[in-house]
Amino acid sequence: MMHEPPKLQFATYWENRPILLNYAFRILGSREAAEDVVQEAYIRFSTQDRATEPTHLKAYLFRIVHNLALNSSKRRRYERDQLRRDVPDWGLPAAALTPEDVLLFAEKVRGAMQIVEDLPKEQRQALELHRYSGHSMKEVARRLGVSERKAYRLAQAALATVALQLRGQTQEDPPSE
Repeated sequence: MMHEPPKLQFATYWENRPILLNYAFRILGSREAAEDVVQEAYIRFSTQDRATEPTHLKAYLFRIVHNLALNSSKRRRYERDQLRRDVPDWGLPAAALTPEDVLLFAEKVRGAMQIVEDLPKEQRQALELHRYSGHSMKEVARRLGVSERKAYRLAQAALATVALQLRGQTQEDPPSE
């Protein structure tokens, strides 16, 4: 049996590694999955019998990456579909939040609530009726005694104010270490 010298195998792999990663990424859509596939390809490439291998090492390496990436993609799709079939959405595990994430979220909610509280009365009422209570703009207008167009403008102005002030708070926050 004829084997390529290990140095030639590694050189071929190392020289083409960035291209192989990009190639696998285009198939898989994930850098981590692409890295796994390329590493697995090198293991297979360096340990397989070369007696039946094509003479072009680079093409052979690309074929291994291609096949592994397609297999991985099919397996992930199958597993995802199986999970969807077997487990209802509410049964899937939620992302685990750290205590710091919970605290930051609570602070942002408090900040947003304060911004809404500080809005002009008509804007706050329009926002609360439409967004929180689910009333249509026609119902909001009727309750506030304004035109439907004005009710829409009030709610939009309230949303814009809240969004801008929240964005300003986020930019002013000191970077966490």
